[in-house]
Amino acid sequence: MRKYLITGFFLLALLFQACDKNEESITEEYETVGLTTEINISDVDNAPYKEAISEVAFVARFHGFGGIGSPIDPLGNDTRIMLKVPFDENGTKLILPENPPQELMSNIASDIPSGFVISDTNAKTISFVEIATDMPDSTRVFGFLYMSYEAANIEYQLQYIYCDRAVTITGSGKDWWDHAMTYDLNLKKGWNMVVEKTIYEKDLQIRSTTHLMPVDMKWKRSRWIGGK
Repeated sequence: MRKYLITGFFLLALLFQACDKNEESITEEYETVGLTTEINISDVDNAPYKEAISEVAFVARFHGFGGIGSPIDPLGNDTRIMLKVPFDENGTKLILPENPPQELMSNIASDIPSGFVISDTNAKTISFVEIATDMPDSTRVFGFLYMSYEAANIEYQLQYIYCDRAVTITGSGKDWWDHAMTYDLNLKKGWNMVVEKTIYEKDLQIRSTTHLMPVDMKWKRSRWIGGK
């Protein structure tokens, strides 16, 4: 009997140890991100895509809340393509425009869901940007690169917001799709890195946008639905 008790306690100890290791495996280290002047892309996870990337473009306001934007002017008169560079799998650098086109700027209240506290509602922003890959005929955005990290039921994704002045966004409410959302942003004049965190619980999505980024974020490749 004593033998079986010892064996049982041993198995319980292993179980608790395994649980502790599992908890440690999803415990993240964070860094605080903020202003940036460039985006450095390297070690892109291409799975499941096999075709090579030849160029990337930093594109504003093509996709965003409300659906797909109109086609980009193929003659180059559309300022939504803010820059294009050849893609190098060993490392690609995007130098962000210090003064983005004024026609891309929007009042911050239209770029942030209602119900949050904005310290300066006169601020102008560019909140919907993408790093597009090989745009067909330079008119559509199908493929894109993004930086993210997933752990258990949590996903993090890095985003970029341009702001024409310092402004804070705080509070709890609902996002564009009626999911619970919390903002804790301290934006500066220029391009700001922000991190969207989503916790998936059954049918719920609990979201927050802050400047805290897991150190294990990686570059990935994806496509919008309908992209070829």
